[in-house]
Order: sequence, then structure tokens, then C-alpha cells
Amino acid sequence: MQQGKQNPFEEQFGQEEQDQQPAAKSEDIRKWHEKVLSYKNLVRRWTAYFWGINKAFLYSYEDLEQTIWYILMVGLKEFDGRGDEEQFLNWYIRNK
Repeated sequence: MQQGKQNPFEEQFGQEEQDQQPAAKSEDIRKWHEKVLSYKNLVRRWTAYFWGINKAFLYSYEDLEQTIWYILMVGLKEFDGRGDEEQFLNWYIRNK
């Protein structure tokens, strides 16, 4: 078979999978964004707390907030489903 050319089976059925993936992927991304943004109050609370005790050592409030958003997203990826998600994220942010 020549490189770059699909066989007839892939041409017929492979295209259907490619058409369905972007829609499913965009739905997964939308759900992920909703889940992350549902913790806005948690991020604001931790940002204010860390800014209050460390502002002399920090460059900007916005950088701190962005860092906490990043830590939150990493924590969501590491959460394994056991226990309460918000309690886990509180622990995760506090200890990172």
C-alpha cells in the first residue's frame, strides 16, 4: 500500500470517527471548564489568604491567583474519586 493513501475500509469508516471526535472533545473541554470554574470561590479564598501572609515576598496578586488556578487544575487531575473533592483540593492547594 502506498504511503498517505488509506485503504477503502479506512476511507469509509475512518472519516466517521474523525467527524465525531471534535464534537465529543469539545463537549469534554466544556465540562472540564465548568468543573474548574465551579471552584472560583475556593481559588479566591486561597489567593486572599496567601496574599495576606506573603505579600511582601510576592510579585503580584494576579500571578498568585494564576498559580493557584494551575495548582487546582493539577489537583483535579490527581483526584482519584475517593472522599470529598473540595476537601481534597483544599488540602492539595494548602500543601503545594
